[in-house]
Parts: sequence; C-alpha cells; structure tokens
Amino acid sequence: MFEKVIAFVVLIACVVLAIHMAMPAARQRWMEARARQAWARTRRGWHWLAGWRQRRDFRKVAETEAAAAIKRARSGSRMVEGEWDGNVYRPKSFDGKKRDKRDLH
Repeated sequence: MFEKVIAFVVLIACVVLAIHMAMPAARQRWMEARARQAWARTRRGWHWLAGWRQRRDFRKVAETEAAAAIKRARSGSRMVEGEWDGNVYRPKSFDGKKRDKRDLH
C-alpha cells in the first residue's frame, strides 16, 4: 500500500513538471512566483500556529506583572487626596486651578 502512495506522488510530480516545461517562459515564471508566494504563506501560517501558546503565555505574564506593579504603586504612594483612573493618579488639588496652556513651565 505504501509503495502505491509513493508511486502516485511521484507520478503527480512528473505530470506537473511536464506541464510546467511545456508552458511558455513567461507563464513558467508566473507559476513559480505564485508557488513561492503560496509556500511563504504556508510557512508564515505554520509559524503563527506554532507560536500561539507562547504568545498566550507571554500575554498572561505581562498582565499579571502589570497588575502587580499598579497595586504596588497604589499601596506605596504617600500622595494627597485624589483618585485613580486606571494607573493614572489625579490629585484633587489640580481640579480647581485654571492654567494658561501657553505656559509650559
């Protein structure tokens, strides 16, 4: 059974090569370019598929480290009264002041 499969694959390869050699040169270059593009897409897809678990793990680690850093920053701060918006601290003393937007200092 295995020998028949190998023989069939070789036969298909020979037929494809014979058709390729019978084509004009411009059409051969076009087909070769399309084959290279298909091979490159297949390789990129395989690499993406092979790396999905690693990307997922990196994302989880980054999220937990960011959450821990925000928690440390909030708990260790000695700031005056204010509120947290995500990881940005906005003191209440800034609310009432109108400042000139042209003054950069």
